[in-house]
Amino acid sequence: LHVRSRRQRQMCIRDSDICMEKMAKYYVYILRCKDGSLYTGITTNIEKRLVSHISCKGARYTRAKGVDRIELSFFCSGRSNASIIEAYIKKHNKKWKEDMIQDFIRLQCTIEKDLQIKIKKNIDTF
Repeated sequence: LHVRSRRQRQMCIRDSDICMEKMAKYYVYILRCKDGSLYTGITTNIEKRLVSHISCKGARYTRAKGVDRIELSFFCSGRSNASIIEAYIKKHNKKWKEDMIQDFIRLQCTIEKDLQIKIKKNIDTF
């Protein structure tokens, strides 16, 4: 296990394109529930996590609401960055999330500007 110094982590955030190759890839995703609400989460295996949500073995929220579809997924380097982005998205209202789902480039620019974390859209389809 390699522990990064604070300086190395800062360099990693600044140059996250290179770090994405070295660090574990974490996905941030937004699901649409059957009642129209949105659920945001993180995972290292998006396909497996989606199956667990759909089969009612995922988060308590999605077990109660049911999952309709995945609206958006993207990835970044490391669990810490994914958790920061997840919290950032969750603090915003539904209208903001809906706007960002429709315009990924705007979301990408907003996260890069506000959090200094680079993200890449997940182009796999489910």
